[in-house]
Amino acid sequence: MNEIGTINFDTFMDRLLVKYAGSFDITENTEFLGRTYPFTAEYHTASEKYVLSKEVQLWATNAHEYAVFLEAEEMTESLLSELDTLVKTKIEPDFVRKGEKYPIKDHMVSYMSIVVICHKPLTASLEKVVKNYKFEKNYLFTIRGYSETHLVVTDLSSEKVWTNRAGKDKKKIYQAVFSEIRAGKKGYKELF
Repeated sequence: MNEIGTINFDTFMDRLLVKYAGSFDITENTEFLGRTYPFTAEYHTASEKYVLSKEVQLWATNAHEYAVFLEAEEMTESLLSELDTLVKTKIEPDFVRKGEKYPIKDHMVSYMSIVVICHKPLTASLEKVVKNYKFEKNYLFTIRGYSETHLVVTDLSSEKVWTNRAGKDKKKIYQAVFSEIRAGKKGYKELF
C-alpha cells in the first residue's frame, strides 16, 4: 500500500492470485497483440462417466477458463474495444478452438475472463457499458458447447468492483480481496 493507504496493483494481485493458485496455471508477463499482460491463468477440467469398464463411456465433458489480468489507470471505451478484440481474435480462436473450426470433442464450456484493475473508478456511462458487455459463442448449436466472456473491472482507489452480467458471480470474490488485504492475509508470494 502507498502512504495514503490505497491498495496498489501489486498488493491486490498478490492476494488475488491466492484465489487462483489452487486450480489455475498462472503465467507472468504474457504478450498478446502487442500488449504485455502481467498475469494470465488457465483452468482445465474433464469429467467422464463409464458403464462397468472404461471401454464403455457414457459421456465426457471438458470445461475451461482463460483469465487475463491487466493494470490500467482507468477503464475507457477504447481499452474495452482493445480487450474485445483480444477476446475475438486471440483468446476465443486460439485458446478455446485451438485454431480449429470448433472446440475439441466433448467441449462443454470455456469462460474467457478479462480482469482490468484500475486506479480510478468507472464513470456512470462506462458502468453501463461494462455491465452490458457481452461476447458469447455457441458451437454446432451447443453440441460442441459454448464460450462466454466475463468482464471484471476493479478500482483500487474506491475498492469497488463492476462486472458484466455473465461475470456477476465473480464480484464477491474480487470484493473479498480488499477485505482480506486489510485483514493482513498472506499473498501469493508468501504462500507459494
